[in-house]
Amino acid sequence: MDASRPDGVVSPFALQRLKKGDGMRVKSALSGTLVVVVLALTVPAAVATPSVGLQATVLSRTTVSTLTAASQPGVSFGRGRGHEARPITGFPQPTAPQLALLTLPVDVVLLTITFQPDASSGWHSHPGIVLVKVTSGTLTLYDPACGSIKRTAGETFAEPAVSGLARNEGSVPATIQITAFLTVGAPFRIDDPQPANCPTR
Repeated sequence: MDASRPDGVVSPFALQRLKKGDGMRVKSALSGTLVVVVLALTVPAAVATPSVGLQATVLSRTTVSTLTAASQPGVSFGRGRGHEARPITGFPQPTAPQLALLTLPVDVVLLTITFQPDASSGWHSHPGIVLVKVTSGTLTLYDPACGSIKRTAGETFAEPAVSGLARNEGSVPATIQITAFLTVGAPFRIDDPQPANCPTR
């Protein structure tokens, strides 16, 4: 995978699969190449709940072997010896405890997702740490027990390590920025079945 520099620029919620070698090599955002993915899952409803009304723009996916925490300009990452460490700017930043949970190397994924009104992520989880910043609008997040919390523009949070669903229940689009730290080669999201205790889709 080409090194990517996300200067211009992880929640996530949207890609069914983003793997190295899946015929979709994500180029650097600086090169002017953006990958726009309109989400449409085709798995059977009995197996997973599909996402509806989402659009994701993948800015970069880079396998890195070094991650350095710093207050300014933020976390830097590099591909190892001989590669310049580059900062993650404008996207959610991991805390030192979150960085301590990572086993290097990891894939760092930066993307934005837009939820149209009534859009839903479908029930899903992630194979890694996913940090989300709401940049516009409001999202309602549901857990498997059907508890919910609203996240509005300006809020940043980490997705829990359990199945969840995000909906735009407002009348205007909502947009999020995501910084994800994933196992090398792992898919961005894992599709989960409908929880028995929550009818929300």
